[in-house]
Amino acid sequence: MKVWLFLRVGYPKRKTGAYLMAGSDYDERLGQEIYDEVIDFIPRAEEYGFDGVFFPEHHSRAANGLSPSPNLFAAAATILTKEVKIGLMGNCLPLHHPIRLGEELAMLDNLSHGRLVVGMTRGGDFWAFNIPSKESRERFQEGWELILRAWQADEPFEHHGQYWDLDYIAMLPRPVQKPHPEMWIASFSAESIEWAAANRVRLAASWSPAEQIKESFDYYRRYAREHCGWTPGPEDCVVSRDIYVAPTNEQAREEAADELIGGPAVEFGGAPAKYQRNVQDGYFTERSTGYKKGEHVGVMEIRDWSFEDYQESGISIVGDPDYVTEQIISQCDLLGIDKIMMRPVFGKMRLSQARGSIELMAREVMPNLKRHMPVAEAAATATL
Repeated sequence: MKVWLFLRVGYPKRKTGAYLMAGSDYDERLGQEIYDEVIDFIPRAEEYGFDGVFFPEHHSRAANGLSPSPNLFAAAATILTKEVKIGLMGNCLPLHHPIRLGEELAMLDNLSHGRLVVGMTRGGDFWAFNIPSKESRERFQEGWELILRAWQADEPFEHHGQYWDLDYIAMLPRPVQKPHPEMWIASFSAESIEWAAANRVRLAASWSPAEQIKESFDYYRRYAREHCGWTPGPEDCVVSRDIYVAPTNEQAREEAADELIGGPAVEFGGAPAKYQRNVQDGYFTERSTGYKKGEHVGVMEIRDWSFEDYQESGISIVGDPDYVTEQIISQCDLLGIDKIMMRPVFGKMRLSQARGSIELMAREVMPNLKRHMPVAEAAATATL
């Protein structure tokens, strides 16, 4: 089993994590300290034995807004590491010109000597760029197709689409990995899952109870098998979780619970009304979560949850090394996956505060995980 590290970079000294943060509330010295912590830590991620280090994209929000350009963190990681995978999870494609983004990603693949993992998202901080959220799916798909074509085309070409009108495309550089880097999409909607299966793009999920994420992964596998002629394996899906490890369950809860139950809906909510992501705004449709047995529970539906609610749903895994090991293996077996993405920082926690947890994860949890064979893989091996 592989373990990826997801480095969320937020501003800890904040009144609220929601939109928007006033410049008068920003402490430049503290911001510099946060960036220094990340840069200092990146090489440690490789030393600790993590298989990948990933960065998100967010804008202006205090909870995550110190990572408006994950590609810059990834560029630093290409210099500070030698073997670990370097990933974006991910670039919000509808916010970007696809040619500029494609060029940057190709550069990162070259700088990292082919270690780049490209994760894209359709959702994002649309209000920061005055882009209607209802346009996100079309922008995402057109941009994705344009990037992949530009990476692989033998000759210059033109593109005249719904959002980009280009007379001459000849992208340099080209990615080192052929035909292109490993590609992921983070999503749970039926439309995006179907698109991912049809394009053989790997699926990432988060912020929902384990049983609901299982529904998403099962739908992805079923759609790929029944409509696209292939069957995703354990390597084609990943889940990210808030993970905190301490010597005892009591200490882990004492150190992490308050940060955990701050409330994702507060941290990620509060966008201006015209940029909400719902059926009424055109971001979702009535069938987006129709494949699920019950009402969808995601980041915006998590309100007033207790520590026990997070733990029992599987959204958080907070405890001693034995508990964390058991829970990660249990979730991965339930979901049929061969990797977990650890979010070590949540709430107003700083990376420096999570270093002990990360070190304990590396020393006492990861060796057991790396010896574990996913259920689906073990079953396939047994039939050989």
